[in-house]
Amino acid sequence: MNTTSIKTIIMLVFGTALVAILSLFAISLLSKKSSNPPTASYTQTDTQKPKVELPENFVDTGISNLKDTITRDFIVKNVGEKTLQLRNINSSCGCTSAKIISGDKETKEYGMSKRSLEVVDVAPGAEATIRVIYRPFTMPVYGVIIREVYIDTNDPDFSKIILRMKANIAQ
Repeated sequence: MNTTSIKTIIMLVFGTALVAILSLFAISLLSKKSSNPPTASYTQTDTQKPKVELPENFVDTGISNLKDTITRDFIVKNVGEKTLQLRNINSSCGCTSAKIISGDKETKEYGMSKRSLEVVDVAPGAEATIRVIYRPFTMPVYGVIIREVYIDTNDPDFSKIILRMKANIAQ
């Protein structure tokens, strides 16, 4: 065998091995199950379903300084007969985030640029706390502002929770 045919054989073996490795990698990615827990869905006509009770969805925090971090808790209660699931936390601005606290579970903070993939279960009769965090210094704006946090639910009558926080940032 000459040098050219040896190089051709080596290239053929290397190319075949590379294709095999890439194929196995692609198959493993496609067959990998999502780490996101499934979300139960209900219709408005279901007699047994989760039901959101949200006593307050707006808070006026008053006057604050630009360097302050403003935090407020909102309580969500499941008054339904099935588990309420809270997911896809996001916000209206990069300066605002939220996390959910339910029992011994606390999610990470999520906002406009980092949306949640976590699902938080709230049992019938139980409550969860949604902690909204506004950091005005992240995107400095003075005067009266309103920031929002959005959370999807599996309550067919209340599929999206919208929480509003008003602040007056002093100059």
